[in-house]
Amino acid sequence: VVESVGCGIVIPPGRPDLLAATIRDLRDRRDQLDEMGARGREYVVREADRDVAIGRYRELLLGLL
Repeated sequence: VVESVGCGIVIPPGRPDLLAATIRDLRDRRDQLDEMGARGREYVVREADRDVAIGRYRELLLGLL
C-alpha cells in the first residue's frame, strides 16, 4: 500500500544502514515528506474512511446472502 499510494518509503527488514541513509536523505526534503503525507491522508479518506469501510462491508454481506 505504501509503495502503490506513494505515501512513504519501504525499508526492508534488517537494513538499519538503509533506514539511516533514508532518514538523512529526507531530513532536508520537507516538501517531499509533506507530499507523501498528503497522499496518505487522501488514500485514507478515499479507501479507509469509516463510511467507505461500512459501505464495503455492507456490500460484502449483501453479496453473501
